[in-house]
Amino acid sequence: MEDPELASSALEEGKADAIVIGRGLLADPQLPNKIKSGKVDDIRPCLGCHDGCMGRIAQVKPLCCAVNPQVGREAEYGVKPAEKQKCNGYRRWSSRHGSCKNLRIKRT
Repeated sequence: MEDPELASSALEEGKADAIVIGRGLLADPQLPNKIKSGKVDDIRPCLGCHDGCMGRIAQVKPLCCAVNPQVGREAEYGVKPAEKQKCNGYRRWSSRHGSCKNLRIKRT
């Protein structure tokens, strides 16, 4: 879902059990944090152009993003994992190597 308000209302009204964010996280990796903190106007939105993400995957080329130049260049830009994992009491739905990066569901 591209509209955070629509996604929130869908969850609150029981019209959706979960919201999956794909390309939006490429455009703005802080998207969930910005929604949670009420900084919706600061979100760098996905344009839906498919040039850097889906288009490049179809061409078997490295991933990139039209609005986020860091995508696919994490080593070049020096993006490092967080020093401390912050699971915030969420139960893991899927746990790859025991990390807190994967999908969470309701608090335990």
